[in-house]
Amino acid sequence: MYRLIATLYLGSYYLLRPGRDEGVQLPIAYMDELRQLAAVDGARAPGWLVDAARTQWGERLDGMSMADAVLVRPDSDYGYSRASYELNLGCNYDCEHCYLAVKKFEGLDLDGRRRLLEIMAEAGVVYLQMTGGEPMVD
Repeated sequence: MYRLIATLYLGSYYLLRPGRDEGVQLPIAYMDELRQLAAVDGARAPGWLVDAARTQWGERLDGMSMADAVLVRPDSDYGYSRASYELNLGCNYDCEHCYLAVKKFEGLDLDGRRRLLEIMAEAGVVYLQMTGGEPMVD
């Protein structure tokens, strides 16, 4: 499983760590190098990547394979980088300001949710906002 993601985000290339807000902006030459290394079986993470991960997140990638170190995402034809997903349309609360008139507990099953996340990743989504009442109701 990879530790970092290299991807296009809002028109620039970034190195990101899942679950963290901060990132490292990458020059196109570094992104091109990562793409080339990702295509080589058994390739190791380059020194600049090891240094950047240690400096930014305290992450140790020394001697790690590219497959374990970084997921290099292809540029998406769609150009999306942010998305919002409403987990379900149900909620135990009855807030006056809520836009949900009829609060039926409905939504995607687990397989549908997994497929939706895959589609968003393929579309280039990096930042995902999840909303929708009680996320654990299903």
